[in-house]
Amino acid sequence: ASQVNSFVRDEALSLYRKWFYSIMQDGEVTSEEENALAWLEKQFGLQFADTQHYQAELQTVKRLAAIREGKLPAVQT
Repeated sequence: ASQVNSFVRDEALSLYRKWFYSIMQDGEVTSEEENALAWLEKQFGLQFADTQHYQAELQTVKRLAAIREGKLPAVQT
């Protein structure tokens, strides 16, 4: 049973990774795309440690997209 769970987790993580990089190709992340990643995480029981790197990269891409749209970060003086 442990080997089966490990196999399913590895396959789910592979699917997550493929979907993630497909989303990242255009440099923008829609809420639908973000929800799809969240669904994959929940559906297959992926842990934060499994997706932490991807989530950090996702936030960076979202931040850069917002800057391109003219939504600049506030800087305290």
